[in-house]
Order: sequence, then structure tokens, then C-alpha cells
Amino acid sequence: VVRLLGDAEDAPGFGIGDAYLLSVACKETAQIDRAERILKRALRNSGLNWDLTVLEGYQKLLEILQIQRKWSEIKLTADTIVQRCPTVLWARNFRALALLQLQQHPAARDEFRIILQTSPGDGNAHIGLAMSFEKLKDLAAAEKELSDLVRDQPEFLPGWIELARFLASLDRYEEAFLVLADGLDKNPSGTLLLDEVRQLEIRKDRERTMRGFQKQKTLAEQRLRALGIEKKTFTLICRLKPRLFEIQLSTGERCMLLTHNPRFESPGEYSMLVLRGEDVPVTLSARNGGFTQDVKVFLEPKPQEEAEYQQACNLKKELMSSMEKFEKFGR
Repeated sequence: VVRLLGDAEDAPGFGIGDAYLLSVACKETAQIDRAERILKRALRNSGLNWDLTVLEGYQKLLEILQIQRKWSEIKLTADTIVQRCPTVLWARNFRALALLQLQQHPAARDEFRIILQTSPGDGNAHIGLAMSFEKLKDLAAAEKELSDLVRDQPEFLPGWIELARFLASLDRYEEAFLVLADGLDKNPSGTLLLDEVRQLEIRKDRERTMRGFQKQKTLAEQRLRALGIEKKTFTLICRLKPRLFEIQLSTGERCMLLTHNPRFESPGEYSMLVLRGEDVPVTLSARNGGFTQDVKVFLEPKPQEEAEYQQACNLKKELMSSMEKFEKFGR
């Protein structure tokens, strides 16, 4: 089909029907961009002469745009169709889905409601409405919408799947498994539900593992905070005593640093681990006014404290690496 119709693509008699067939063939042969271009040109040439073939062309164009996740363009195209043909529900469905993806959740909710007023048995619209409620944080309404759907249309397998996924997202896994079991009881040949049970088990295991990683990471962060050690970059101003130095932080604040040994040979830029600074009253010399003021003093950690800090840092780093790999490669 691509070979036969492709050669006639630029011919004068190449109409919307030919464009529809060629776009389907291009889509099936993974030539998505070409399918989009062919349909757009044919629909543009059709002008205001809308008929069933033109509508079929627009529907196929929306399907192709959905594959490419061009949600803004889907909304604009669906708007055009609904303005000309308000009763075409598939166009409203595309528009509602685009609004949902564009995070225009109140508008998406209202659009799904309009669809259900005309077609109350549209299961996908019920699912879309539930998703809108969920995005708007109305979880009770979302759960009721999906529960009513599986009650009224038990043969509609996506309803059971979406209800189970919704419950699982709230960490209500036991209820989610019961929902799928109920769905399988009413649909014994529902292989999609069996697949979802397996996926739900995998997801539950993944989340349990991630919670374990997160708990260990939180403990490591708490240990770091408890140690009170941080890395500071500063300018050494002068030596006040053999182990006491005046420093200036990158913020411009003047502080003091007390070390275990006179490690600095000259003023300049330095970076080191220090214990979190505390304000200490310091009496200035008579030459500097002789009054007392609070000055932040940092202490150099003891070797054992530094070792504990490095151990906690390494543990946190390893956990973050493990979490990243787990997210990327799965179980």
C-alpha cells in the first residue's frame, strides 16, 4: 500500500480516502511522522467539505498524535472537530484525555462528565473521570467512580484493573488483590486480570524494597545531623593563638576556628570538616573596644568523629546509588 499510494501522493486526484489508507499503512510500518504529514495535508485540502471520510481522517490523525504524545496539538485538533460536530464523542474523549495530560484537571473532569451525560455506559470515560478526581485530590470520588464502574459493568476488564491500581497507589494492596480476585471470579477467562495480579505483586515487592532503602537513607541522614559535622570553605584571616584562627566564610561572616594543631601556615583559602558552629561570647581587646560580643566558633572534629562522618556519608552515597539502579533496572 505504501508503495502503490506513495507514488500517487502528489497527484491531483489524491483525496482524503487515499490519505487515510496511506496513513494507516505508514503507521503500521513505523513511519509515524509521514502518516501525520499525509493526513494533515489531505485534511487541509478538504477545506470546509466535511463528511464521514473527513471525520475518519481526523480520528486517525488524533490516534497518530496520541502515539507521539502531542497533547497540545490533540486538544487544538479535537476543539476544531467538536466546534463543527458537537455530538462526535470520540473527539470529546480525545480532548478530555489531552486536558488530563496537560494538567487542566477541572476542565478534564467537566469534559468527561459531558461525555457521560450522552453516553453513560462509556467505561473509558468513567475511568477518565476517576483519574480527574484523583488528580484533584478527591480520592473518595475517584474510588466511588471506579467501584460503581465495576459494579455496573463487571465485564469491562479495564475497570477492575484501574480500581486495583488506584487502591495500590494508596498502599492498600490487600484490597487491590481482592478486587482483582473478584474480577477474575466474574470473568474467568480474563487473562488481563491475571497479568495485572502479577504486575501488582512485582510493584508491591518493588515498593517494599524502596521503602527499605529509604529507611536506611533516613537513618544515615539522621546520623549525619546528630554528628553535627559539615564541610566549610573559608578564608583564613589570621592566627589568634597557636590553635585558634580567625576565618571568613563565603557569606562574608567573620568566625573563629579552633583546631587540634596549628595546621595552617599562612592566610588563604581552605576547606575542611568542622563541627557545627556555636555562638560564644568573646571579649575584645582594649584596642578593639574592650566589649563582649557573640562570635561563631567552629571546632575541628576528632579523628573518630571524622571517621564516623565519612562512614555515614559513604553509606548514604551507596544507598542512593542502589536506589537509582533499582529504579532504572527493576527488581
